[in-house]
Amino acid sequence: MSEARHHQSDSQYALESTAKIGRRSFLAAAAMAGVTTVARAQTRDYGKNAPPVRYPDRDIVVLDKRFAKYKIGNTPIQRLYTGTLWAEGPAWSGGGRYLVWSDIPNDRQLRWLEEDGHVSVFRKPSGYSNGNTFDFEGRELSCEHDNRRVIRYENNGKTTVLADKWEGKPLNAPNDIVVHPDGGIWFTDPGYGSMVNYEGNKGELFLKEAVYRIDGRTAKIDIVTTEAVKPNGLCFSPDYKKLYLCDTGAPKNITVWDVIDGNKIGKGHEFAGMKQKMKDGSFAGGADGIRADVDGKRIGLWGGSYGGYLTAMGLARNSDLFAAGVDMHGVHDWPTDNWDGKNIPAELTKLAHDSSPVAAVDTWKSPVLFIHGDDDRNVYFTQTVDLVARLRARNVEIEQLIFPDEIHDFLLHKDWLAAYQTTADFFDRKLNGGKPPAETAVH
Repeated sequence: MSEARHHQSDSQYALESTAKIGRRSFLAAAAMAGVTTVARAQTRDYGKNAPPVRYPDRDIVVLDKRFAKYKIGNTPIQRLYTGTLWAEGPAWSGGGRYLVWSDIPNDRQLRWLEEDGHVSVFRKPSGYSNGNTFDFEGRELSCEHDNRRVIRYENNGKTTVLADKWEGKPLNAPNDIVVHPDGGIWFTDPGYGSMVNYEGNKGELFLKEAVYRIDGRTAKIDIVTTEAVKPNGLCFSPDYKKLYLCDTGAPKNITVWDVIDGNKIGKGHEFAGMKQKMKDGSFAGGADGIRADVDGKRIGLWGGSYGGYLTAMGLARNSDLFAAGVDMHGVHDWPTDNWDGKNIPAELTKLAHDSSPVAAVDTWKSPVLFIHGDDDRNVYFTQTVDLVARLRARNVEIEQLIFPDEIHDFLLHKDWLAAYQTTADFFDRKLNGGKPPAETAVH
């Protein structure tokens, strides 16, 4: 199964952290919630003339109190469509403003239009497709059970087969798929679609179940891992440094792996166990489709030099969007930084000032860490001194890491290490609730 995905060409650096859910607490909470909600959910009327739903919707249940803050109290569950035999692989087209998904046994894909909620058959036959997604060029990618392949629907209407064999042998039945910013396409191949005719065509599995990667430039296919028994849903973390993988085989868990150089994985471990022991002694449970999201209240900005300027601008103008920031030797008031004032019209000087962080300091609310060398000849140290004074007058939370006798491009390796370590600690405290430092960060 593939979750709804919407790729955006947003270069904003985001810092995100996902809290690990304990297996016991998660399953216990799920079991208790299930007892009280299953009856309501099964009898709920989603029809056109159904009675109104009172807010908060009683069927939106928080299983772990850490997630309670994400529940929206004035929104209901809405059923977009009914009539599929087995709905899988929802994927969102940001450009087309529509949702596409697979109805596997009916060998079709359906499409829901945002403008009027209209649903129609998008593709039939669909190769008994399962997982779908869209790449960064807006093209749909689909995993086909029937044809044992991964295909791409081109913008001109043609289709391109991206993968159908590994070392001369047919794939099992590709299941879920994600795209990396480097153009690489990662997909799972557990073989479910070839195990029964209901999902495709029953046939022999010639390959060990695996996760594969298709290179976006060369189209070369490589195995990422064969460790999962039945690799199913997969997704990247928002910064693409982690890969999450659902195993619906015997482990029945979600694992997380370090992504190395964008094209392979390194160290991995169990992120969450999904097993639940049944009365007869057998084990059930499992995660299928999966997605990692960004906590909108824990987004931080970081940058150096011009990036420091952009960080300060983001915090000054949009503290409602950015929870914290680290500004490393950034410009804060253009007319006062290496600005000789000769032959520069007054209106341009005013424009430069208005385009500086100090011009919006009154709306700056988020905590900030300033890092600067006091012998900086590129961006004068007074830029930081002045902004710090302005923010302190407005009771903005400030931390500083100042390097005596350092220039713009720090000369000492230990100073670079200190800058990055202090940055990481700062974000851990401001975004993840880490412990404060023993003393003020001054080098």
